[in-house]
Amino acid sequence: LPESIPSSALQQRDILVGQFAMWMDKFIKLKATKDMANDHTTACAIASILVQFHMYRMLLSGTISSEADMFKTSPNSTANSILDAVSQILEHLGDQKTNNSARRSFSLETSIVAPLFMLSMKCSDEPVCSRALQLLASLNRREGPYDAQNMSYIIATLQAQRRKRAPFESAGTGIPLENLLQVTSEGLSGGMDSLLY
Repeated sequence: LPESIPSSALQQRDILVGQFAMWMDKFIKLKATKDMANDHTTACAIASILVQFHMYRMLLSGTISSEADMFKTSPNSTANSILDAVSQILEHLGDQKTNNSARRSFSLETSIVAPLFMLSMKCSDEPVCSRALQLLASLNRREGPYDAQNMSYIIATLQAQRRKRAPFESAGTGIPLENLLQVTSEGLSGGMDSLLY
C-alpha cells in the first residue's frame, strides 16, 4: 500500500529509478563508441552486468508498488532480455550439461542460477517461466548457495502442485509460482528445504 510507505522511502526509490535510467543511458553511449562484440570475454562480462542490472531494476519495480511491478508484465521484454543475456553467458562458458558430462561448475557470483530461479518464481509470463526453467534444468552449476538442480526441482515441484490445486489448474494461468509457495509450505517446518527432502 503506497499510502502506508514513508515518503522518504518513495523518494529513495525514485532516486534509484533515476540512477538506473542514467546508468543505462551511459552504457548505451559507451557501447555505441566501442566495438565490444568481437571480444567474447568482454561480451560475456557485459551480458553478466546486464543480467544484474535488469534483475535489480525488476526487483525495485515490484518492491514498493505492485502497479509498476515488472514481473507482472506479459509478454515480458525485460525478462526475455535477461534470458537472452544468460543464454549468451552460457554459450560463452560452455556450461550447459551434455548427456555424458558430470562436470559441475562452482561460482561465487550469481548472474545465472539466482536470476533464472527468480524469473521462474515471480514472472506472470508463462513462456518466460518455461524458458527460465529449461535453462536452469540444463545446468550442473552452483553459485554460492544457489544450486541449479535444486532450484529446478523446487520449480518443478511447485508446478506439479499448481496443476493439482484450484485455482492453479493450468500452467498458463499467469499466476506466479511464488503465490503458491506460501500455500504449499504452510504447516511445514524447514521452509523450502521441505520441498527438496
